[in-house]
Amino acid sequence: MYIARELPYKSCSSSLRPLQCDPPPSLFLPPEYHHLTMRSESPSSSSESDRTSPSTAPSSPPPERSSSYCLVVHHASAAFLEALPVAKASDDRVLVCSGTGPVKGLLAQAADILQDKSVVDETLWVRDVAEDHGSEVVYYRTWSDFPSVEEKSTMVFDAVHCDTQSPSEADVLNTFCEAGLRSIVDLSEGSLTLHILERPPLTYPLLSSTPATKLNPTANPFSLPSLAEFERAWATWDLVSLGMIPQELLHSKPIDLRHKPLFYIGHLPTFANILLSRLIGDKPVEPRSYLTIFERGIDPSVDDPDSCHSHSEVPERDEDWPVIEDVL
Repeated sequence: MYIARELPYKSCSSSLRPLQCDPPPSLFLPPEYHHLTMRSESPSSSSESDRTSPSTAPSSPPPERSSSYCLVVHHASAAFLEALPVAKASDDRVLVCSGTGPVKGLLAQAADILQDKSVVDETLWVRDVAEDHGSEVVYYRTWSDFPSVEEKSTMVFDAVHCDTQSPSEADVLNTFCEAGLRSIVDLSEGSLTLHILERPPLTYPLLSSTPATKLNPTANPFSLPSLAEFERAWATWDLVSLGMIPQELLHSKPIDLRHKPLFYIGHLPTFANILLSRLIGDKPVEPRSYLTIFERGIDPSVDDPDSCHSHSEVPERDEDWPVIEDVL
């Protein structure tokens, strides 16, 4: 049997230490967004006259790559799992066994679930040796670009067994979280469980791993967010707003009582610009026209849907809106 699940929010992939969160690369976004310059780490103070028209040339889709798999049959640490060569936001998967028994049957189930027969092709797997918990361990991996299988230590499915204690579900999920992995499917056969994991594009540390800083000496997870947390929040927002909304729909209102999606992409940085400039007593970051367009959303009255509270005056024509490249 198998159990497919979405992890609860608090169990999202994470790490014991703060993750380095760069501005979201184009890997997370549809091809039509790959040519965009993503959010700057610091806002620009250039004037509107300095802005140039962006290229509208279509982007080429990324080259296709074969999925790769890693099979782990020992009690792996988070550090070991984190170091496995599995790409973010890809079809690569980590297969982690816990319990006791042969893994061949569960690999066959995994091949069906993943719809990839290469999972059960012994000629594509190799045996590898690494170090974990200070000891030498064996794990297995498959790649499509091995120069010669004969030069490697090949894998025999019938000889692969797992013999580990079955940890609690909470411990398992926390280990995966610390490794920046997310469990997407669990397969079971007798006392053996096979966890199929992916490495998502963004990961979040556990609340319990919040580090102490000068601004947060008690390591309170609900205190002032760190710079890394702000960067992760922006990356998440870009992933949702740009990854879920095709570029050709940025000017299409989902409902009449709300602005078009492009407004909300510009709203958050503009609103932050306004509040921060008030706080520090400095001029807002250019261009000033954004302060008019992106400041306030439409907020209809609950009692009278035809009546809206004060909101930003936005351009009526699509061509009069700022282009997405400038907003980002």
